[in-house]
Amino acid sequence: MLMGHVAGYAGSALVQTITGLGTIVLLTRLLPEEEYGLYALSMALLPISGSILFFWARASLARFLAEAETQNRLPGFIALLRVGFLIMAAAGLVIAGCVLLVVPTERPVGAMLWATLAATLAQGAAQLNLELHRAMLRSGRYFVLLSLVSVLGFGLAVTSAALTEFGAAGAVSAIAIASATVVLLDREAWAVWRQPGVVDRSQVRRVLVYGLPITLTMTIDSYMGNGDRLVLAWLIDLADLGAYAAAQTLASRSILVVLSAIGSAVSPLAVSALARSGPQAMRERLADGVELMLAVALPMTVGLCLLAQPITAVMIGEALSADAAALLPFIAIAALLNGLTGHYVNHAFQLAERPAVELWAIVPAAVAGGVTLVLVVPVYGVIGAAIAAMATQGTYMLLSLGIAGRILPMPVPVGRILRLVPPLAAMVGLLVLIGTPQGPLALVVTVLAGAAVYGLAALALDVCRARTLMLARLRRSP
Repeated sequence: MLMGHVAGYAGSALVQTITGLGTIVLLTRLLPEEEYGLYALSMALLPISGSILFFWARASLARFLAEAETQNRLPGFIALLRVGFLIMAAAGLVIAGCVLLVVPTERPVGAMLWATLAATLAQGAAQLNLELHRAMLRSGRYFVLLSLVSVLGFGLAVTSAALTEFGAAGAVSAIAIASATVVLLDREAWAVWRQPGVVDRSQVRRVLVYGLPITLTMTIDSYMGNGDRLVLAWLIDLADLGAYAAAQTLASRSILVVLSAIGSAVSPLAVSALARSGPQAMRERLADGVELMLAVALPMTVGLCLLAQPITAVMIGEALSADAAALLPFIAIAALLNGLTGHYVNHAFQLAERPAVELWAIVPAAVAGGVTLVLVVPVYGVIGAAIAAMATQGTYMLLSLGIAGRILPMPVPVGRILRLVPPLAAMVGLLVLIGTPQGPLALVVTVLAGAAVYGLAALALDVCRARTLMLARLRRSP
């Protein structure tokens, strides 16, 4: 069941990866270094502002939709989310708009900030619709809409960078336009949001108690994943920020997108299993999910570490690639730790309906990470920031595991995870034997060879029951 559901999200993850990597390849070449630095700064502000305004709605939708359906309370629940979303959108527009009108900024920075505000509002609506389809297990619809917003945003951003003088503001505005377009075209979501209903006041307190702590947690988590760019923009120049952001985007658009896609499948299945079949069924879904996450993300992380130099030489513009190569191994490991914590470990707090407890893990990690950044960046520059990010994410994972273990211990199938070691060793051995590939074609061949060796070894060891499922399908075929 999990593999079939994940397949529905795999296509959208692939599209996100291709468009995200394509954005790095083209924008690092089309935009001047400082404009790309401004774009990177906007990409740090966007998830933080989106979390503050709208994450409570997405989290509540994911957690309580199935329950509202089974209890015949869906219209009131939808009305509650609809009204709350509109209130937060209006508040964000008024407050941020007043700040931008009052605080003086240079023209490129001001234009970028206005574009970021528009993108925050439009993307917030699009993400809420995507969460609705995910919670309703409509993986096909999710794939179509997420792919559309990714491709449209990519195309508009590249077109703006290539043909206009709008710079970072034009590239960010592309996200706003793409998100708004997808929201307007999503008739199925409109049908849900427009259904008549009065706010279910009995659900208000529950949504607030659940949604506000998880919003605070997600905002801090967004800061942990993106706040280093804000610190770097404050302490160093925008060109160095561009190199750091390019390496960070390489890792996030590969490792984090994959973990997010798998988590998008695992989370609603776990919630549904808990509501319909009980805790044991939920634990089985979670164990399958973490095995699949590690089976996919570990080889990607190892590959980015071993092939950092040729990957950045091909993917990133010449002005930024050398610095990005030195940063990529540390940032890739940080992305892996962040993805596993956010898309697996922290499900414990949400499933137990105790999201506030997660603050005991994320606040100390965020404070320690912020202090470390301020101390090391003036001395060691961007390499210090990358190492600090890796250490911060490791601390966050350890604290989350320890605290979650007291609330709802997440299954860690050690025996199944250990089966990943031989395939990883085989892949590493091959990559070391091949050496550093020169040029795009050699890099592609090397990556495919490493993936093939890893995949064959994993199949032989029945990782994620891949061999069992394949043989069962072959037996059923005529």
